[in-house]
Amino acid sequence: MMEKTLQIIWREYFERVRRKSFIISTLLGPILMAGLIILPGYLTTMSVGKERKIAVVDLSGKIYQPLYKALDEKIKGGKRKYQLSLVPARAEELSSVKKSLAKDIDKKRLDAYMIIPADIIERGKAEYYARNVSNIAEIRRIATALNEIVSEERLKKEGLDSAKIKKLMARVDLKTIKIAKGKEKKSSFASEYVGTMIFVVILYMTILMYGVAIMRGIIEEKSNRVVEILLSSVNPNQLMMGKVLGVGAVGLTQYLVWGLAGLLIIKFGAGLIAPGTALISATTIVFFVIFFILGYFLFATLYAGIGALCRTMEDAQQLQSLVIGFLIVPMIIAPFLIQNPSTPTTVALSIIPFFSPMVMFMRVSTVMPPLWQVLLSIGLLIATIFLMIKLVAKIFRVGILMYGKRPSLVEVIRWFRYSR
Repeated sequence: MMEKTLQIIWREYFERVRRKSFIISTLLGPILMAGLIILPGYLTTMSVGKERKIAVVDLSGKIYQPLYKALDEKIKGGKRKYQLSLVPARAEELSSVKKSLAKDIDKKRLDAYMIIPADIIERGKAEYYARNVSNIAEIRRIATALNEIVSEERLKKEGLDSAKIKKLMARVDLKTIKIAKGKEKKSSFASEYVGTMIFVVILYMTILMYGVAIMRGIIEEKSNRVVEILLSSVNPNQLMMGKVLGVGAVGLTQYLVWGLAGLLIIKFGAGLIAPGTALISATTIVFFVIFFILGYFLFATLYAGIGALCRTMEDAQQLQSLVIGFLIVPMIIAPFLIQNPSTPTTVALSIIPFFSPMVMFMRVSTVMPPLWQVLLSIGLLIATIFLMIKLVAKIFRVGILMYGKRPSLVEVIRWFRYSR
């Protein structure tokens, strides 16, 4: 009996790992990983960008010089990034000056120009005209410099020492240090939140992808009658378990390749890893694999049942929406769950087997919950998997050879009675 199940596992495994889609997705994983880990760090090592020519019409007569000093970033070759030029003008000439500067922007002699009104200290308003106003970082940089200059001028006007006030109002740099098992560990919102979300998305996509692959494979084999040939040598239970285990092995193979690629990227690209990018802990990797395997078995079993019930993919899409709901709900509320890993709602969801593969992983990845909760979650998940295998096997046994109209709920319940 075991030998026949192994034959189905090998058949499913080798048939899928030879497919172009598997090879491409396996290769794309490390490429995306390298992009996410190395690219941000590489970009920060590059020069701050190309030269920006900005004309400044300073009707106040107080802003241009300090603004020139403030925007002192250098680009490759040591040149100033912001090449500011003062445009002398009076208020009554402003309209014609703006038309002239707009033409310079059109002819690419200028990148932008600023209008600083005479009452900027009192009203706090200025204008920035450019061909591209979607560069948020650049606009924020100029606005910050302008704000600091105007604030300083206001303080001077009130007879206050701007340097002293600036010192007194200096921002506090709040470093975040995570305490795990009594030990300090450097961490940040980006590394905790973004890192967990990346793993959760991978978990969601792979469980869904391989579950759908099983369902699709069963429907195709039902359509072309291959399943009848297979059932001449194995029984339905062996066929179902062979498919679930074989496709699961494909998923683990893909994870193994991605894991090795990740280790190589971390080893050889250490100098380019983005600042603040957390190295993945061994605990996270272990629980990621555990919850993938358990989550996969639970949802793959459900998808196998859907495949046995349906004759076409259209029928299956309607039924699988119920299963996808269990995966999508944790994804939708993931921001709340990650930021509140110990609330009663999060704890309850992490114990419920249909949500626990993703929710408990989020909790483990952010704040390690009590061991009993982790063990209870895993125990209930394993028990549910065995229960689902038992129930779905009854559906599979009858449904795999049923053709024609999709069975109703009453008919499925009747199958359970016949299978006792």
